Amino acid sequence: MRLPLGRATSSSCREAFRVGPRPVRWGPASLRGMSYRRRRMRFLGLLIVALSLVPALASAQVAALDEAVAAYEAGNIEVATTLFRAAEQSSRARPADLQRIHRYLGLIHTIIGEAEAAERSFAIALALDPAAEAPAELAPEQRARFEEIRAASHRLEVNVETVGVASNERDSTLRLTVPNAPPGVVAQFRASAAPSSGGQPWTATIDAAEAGELSIPAMAWRSAEQLDVTVEALNEHGGVLRSAETRLSHQRGAAPEAALVGDGAARSDEGGSVVEETWFWVVIGLIVAGGAAAGVGVALTVGPESYVLEAPTIQR
Repeated sequence: MRLPLGRATSSSCREAFRVGPRPVRWGPASLRGMSYRRRRMRFLGLLIVALSLVPALASAQVAALDEAVAAYEAGNIEVATTLFRAAEQSSRARPADLQRIHRYLGLIHTIIGEAEAAERSFAIALALDPAAEAPAELAPEQRARFEEIRAASHRLEVNVETVGVASNERDSTLRLTVPNAPPGVVAQFRASAAPSSGGQPWTATIDAAEAGELSIPAMAWRSAEQLDVTVEALNEHGGVLRSAETRLSHQRGAAPEAALVGDGAARSDEGGSVVEETWFWVVIGLIVAGGAAAGVGVALTVGPESYVLEAPTIQR
């Protein structure tokens, strides 16, 4: 049977004469009617693609740094400065990347005569790696200054201290400090907490300019006995300067502070409970003794029979 040209045919005919592969739809509508096995395979495929991008992003960061170093070695200081600044502002920067970036930024500042900026960059580089050698490009007096900065610098470390008692029944508080960091370098703390038995981690970010105390909710424990916590010190662009790991263990019998104060027990002005005072029990004893004596008196004077004494008769 011939089909007239230029006229619309039925949907079955159009599908029969379709040329090429059918388009793949990735939207939510494409999941309707799909079997569980196919949905799972599609999800695993997307997960594998996402994980494969992680090394690519890391290698891209390294490639950007290599390009900046090549521009510096070629004497193109302006281009090198732009590339190093861009690499510094990347949230994918790791401690080794930032150490390398600030080493070269210190050299660039030295070349263009910005001594204060150069010393700051060298201080950050030495805080990340105190054993780094002085750049060969530095003049003798500049090398001496570099060694002075090294002597005054300390390795950048993140200190994690538990405030109070760690418990999976209430919020746990961590005090985060970086005592040896150059001023203004650490901008934020990022924490990730997950049960030691595994599970979805809980994450949070706080401003380092605040008190530096991070509250981990009880839900992060997922009723586990131990909680693995990773804390990262970040610069203003989200790059990781240093990280630290710790493990919190649930302490059994650790009641919340509110239960220790508001449980109905009376307290003296000094903050201790009056039930612990000796005078309290003396007063209670006197009250009990007085009540007992009153009870005995009532029992002797009140009974089932009453006795009335008549007026005495005098016999002669």
